[in-house]
Amino acid sequence: MRKILLSVTIIVLIFAFTTTDLEARSSRGGGMNFYINAGAATTDGFDQFAWQTGAMLDIHLGEAFIISPEVMLFGDFGFDWLEMLPGATFNIKFGNPRASQLFLGAGALIYVPIEPSGGGGDLFLKAQGGFISDSIKLTIYAASPLDDISAGFVLGANIGFGLNL
Repeated sequence: MRKILLSVTIIVLIFAFTTTDLEARSSRGGGMNFYINAGAATTDGFDQFAWQTGAMLDIHLGEAFIISPEVMLFGDFGFDWLEMLPGATFNIKFGNPRASQLFLGAGALIYVPIEPSGGGGDLFLKAQGGFISDSIKLTIYAASPLDDISAGFVLGANIGFGLNL
């Protein structure tokens, strides 16, 4: 699992630091933001309450669209289990492109249990919405396994603090 997490981190960092002409893209509504986020979520319906933390890279495609690769870590407050969910979402921004905006998006996550080991590889669908600026991103999301959308859904909220790359 550490190799997977390290590989994803390296790929995101290479992409972030090798993209050229960010200043010109930013003036046209492009550019990137990197967020570190934290929050809370319910898991298995409303049976469990968990903490959530992660990292997200927002790649702005013009003034209205964002592609967001991300890695989320979930765990219970007793630290009995830990899960990783890498994935990506496609988001649409609403409002004034020069100011903070609302966004809606959808995407997919892959379930990777870290402790206790076993299982994994399940594909989750994710829907999200919230408020975005260059330095803060507030997100409310729902995720559910693709094979049984009504089982094991996750509802959560987080706040991300960002850097404009």
